[in-house]
Amino acid sequence: MALERQGAHGRAAPRAARARGREVGRFLPAQIESAPAPAPARAAVELAQPGDDGVDDDGEDSDAPVLTALFVRVLDGATQRPCADATVSVQRDSTDCDAQGLAELRYLGEAPPPLNACAPGYVARSVNPDHGHDSRANPFVIELERGGTLVARIEPVPKSGFPGLRVTVAPERSDSGGGSESFFQGGVSRRTLHGELAFGFFDATGTVTLDGLKPGLPLELSVTDRRVTLLESPETIVLASGERREVHLRLDETCELSGLAHDARGAPIADLGIWLLPAGDPPQRLLQETQNTSVVATTRSLEDGSFRFSDVRTGTWLVGPEPQRRPAASNIATRAVVVEVSAHTREQRVDLEVVPGLFLAGVVLDARGDPASGVFVKAHEGDCGAVALTRAEGRFEIGPLPAGSYEVVACRPGSLEPGDTLRAQAGERELVLRMRPACSLSGRVVDASTGSGLAAQLTLLRRDEPETAGVNLYTELDGSFEFEGLREGGYAILATDYERRVSLVSALELAPGRDLRELVIRLEEGARIVAHYSGEHSVELRLEQSGVRLGRPGMQPGAAQTLSVPAGTLVLVLRTADGREERHELALAAGEERALELREPK
Repeated sequence: MALERQGAHGRAAPRAARARGREVGRFLPAQIESAPAPAPARAAVELAQPGDDGVDDDGEDSDAPVLTALFVRVLDGATQRPCADATVSVQRDSTDCDAQGLAELRYLGEAPPPLNACAPGYVARSVNPDHGHDSRANPFVIELERGGTLVARIEPVPKSGFPGLRVTVAPERSDSGGGSESFFQGGVSRRTLHGELAFGFFDATGTVTLDGLKPGLPLELSVTDRRVTLLESPETIVLASGERREVHLRLDETCELSGLAHDARGAPIADLGIWLLPAGDPPQRLLQETQNTSVVATTRSLEDGSFRFSDVRTGTWLVGPEPQRRPAASNIATRAVVVEVSAHTREQRVDLEVVPGLFLAGVVLDARGDPASGVFVKAHEGDCGAVALTRAEGRFEIGPLPAGSYEVVACRPGSLEPGDTLRAQAGERELVLRMRPACSLSGRVVDASTGSGLAAQLTLLRRDEPETAGVNLYTELDGSFEFEGLREGGYAILATDYERRVSLVSALELAPGRDLRELVIRLEEGARIVAHYSGEHSVELRLEQSGVRLGRPGMQPGAAQTLSVPAGTLVLVLRTADGREERHELALAAGEERALELREPK
């Protein structure tokens, strides 16, 4: 799921793969996410039989979603008093507790999904409730631990940007001591405890307060501004339950960037909006309006074209013209310059040459020759690139771009199959791109024991291209789904649901004119691996089944992970950064839990 960090139901890209489902996104199988998610089981796939329409003889829809009540009481774990200001949530339902710490929730499915509870000053918890708590007289009780409070003050107070304090669990403890639970969803490993623990912005006085921090953990502190790290504290701190601690942080000296905005003839450009933002790796110099969340500071050039940025930290930055919300109305290319600010540099000059903006325009046609709407068209050359979405008549316009030659490619959102690729000069407006013949795949996810439809997450992967990005999709509530815009070849589907089950379907073949439809994917119980790694260097842990790569999370020395996987024969591969590799073949039964002590490959 490449899904950026958005929770178990993060919103994804628009109509990816033209899928008939609730959400779709792109991901790389190697990508790791940190939100809790569903897990594994074995799947069977079959064609639905004629007349199997999911409707009982009396006309009732037997697969209609049913919401079940779950009553919860939240208590202080030390005093057993109600937490009246607690908030509880399950799936998409969230509510506040009453004066007795009691709340009522509703969930979808036969078994209660993970429950989250939080309250000011307490450590948030996520637990798996059991059955039978469907009345106020018998609520599920969850106890919260009072956390620690951290008050951080920074000097000098930054005059610009959006500085914040990030608190993370130190690596030597974040993966040890009982381990953290991981399971595969959509070909990626998700972790319930690691990395960032809390974040907060400093106020105008340079102060930030974070409460509810888990006691007993070694915590690392860093000061960041958007994606730029301004300061990393060299020491870790450990908070006790209920403790309030103050820390003082001091930033290094900053640099002042001053420059001149001018055209190719050297004439100054007045009243030009200019952005300052961290450069990526590699830096993409053609600024886009969608990058506004990464901007650290903005300014406008004066009549003589001069501009200035204060309090710029050490690092690599982009300085360039501010993109317009309506690119077609702009006559300049938003090409930025890369600025390296080294330590102890107090002043630095920036030369910003602003060049005219040109556009690439044309039409995208589908395999039948009809206009194709909702298709991404990308133009890229070196460190400059831009993207546009075709309109209803298949037309597109990309820019403004600096003069030059660009590679232009069309691709449906979330699709594994790109269309035509061609070279074009900025300024050409009669380009024609054609999509290649595509395949489709549709069906339904059901409970193996009852046959009822299940809301699930699906990941579509190329069997013969394990490094290729896959398509991630949430089904409809009744389990129905559809993928379109796929190229011919062999595919696999990984299906997961809220009840920690996974189905792996690994023998799907697609070809134009031979689409797969009315597939039924049945979820069954999976197995678990409890892995502990005791090597000296970090390794990649790769899991494969039936020729399909399920995921490849990294493991640090001393790390422990619990992995939920499909039952059956599984290949586990440990690989170091220098290429040393060790393979283990495991035969796991449904419901089995296997403990493994892993050592560094020789």
